[in-house]
Amino acid sequence: MLGLRDARPPGVDLAAAICVLLAPPPATCITELSLADNFLRREGAAALAAVLPGLSMLTTLDVSGNNFFKEGAAALAAPLAAGVTTLTAFSIASNWIAPEGVAHLAPALRANAGLAALSLRQNGLGAEGCRLLAQVAACAFVGALLVPCSFCQ
Repeated sequence: MLGLRDARPPGVDLAAAICVLLAPPPATCITELSLADNFLRREGAAALAAVLPGLSMLTTLDVSGNNFFKEGAAALAAPLAAGVTTLTAFSIASNWIAPEGVAHLAPALRANAGLAALSLRQNGLGAEGCRLLAQVAACAFVGALLVPCSFCQ
């Protein structure tokens, strides 16, 4: 498990550091990765998307609290949809991805058929985002879906 939760050293471009830290070959054996609460923003999502293909053994990914917005969700969606990982747990909570972000992530969620836990809390999904999630859930098994009801109404 590699955990960099709330690791925001002053003056360090954490998005660039992710690329270096997770570059193959040493990172290829990582199974659990937490980059939660680092405010990586869209640029951090793009940096992570660039290294995801080298993390083929990754089963747990927590990128909550990074303010990715819909653009960050789009960046992560492509490598996840390509099946480069076998995620069983994925948290993208508190990134305000909105319904558009869910639309980008839908193919990735379908591609990770072993996904047992998915957290999308505090993303401003609204009714449209929850409708999209329901469509994904009909196509793929998700054992635990964490979305507060207030965001689905």
